[in-house]
Amino acid sequence: MAKYFNFGENVPKRKQDEALDSEAEKILDAYFQDESDSGRFTSEEIAANVRETLKVTTAQVFDYMSSHGYRLERVDDRLVWVID
Repeated sequence: MAKYFNFGENVPKRKQDEALDSEAEKILDAYFQDESDSGRFTSEEIAANVRETLKVTTAQVFDYMSSHGYRLERVDDRLVWVID
């Protein structure tokens, strides 16, 4: 009898992934220490700007920005992150 596995559900997060999230948060904290660039960058641009220090995904950038008081706003047909 064949066994079927669903690898997408109920898979615990690996410690390595948690460490990457912690590192990504530290990098993004440092990057946004001076918030003068509000409304300038997309998630993809932010990920590209910090890539020399640490490779982060646009999903990690989105999670970080959403949880740190930023919101998306449409400017010149682009969705950029702004903070009030």
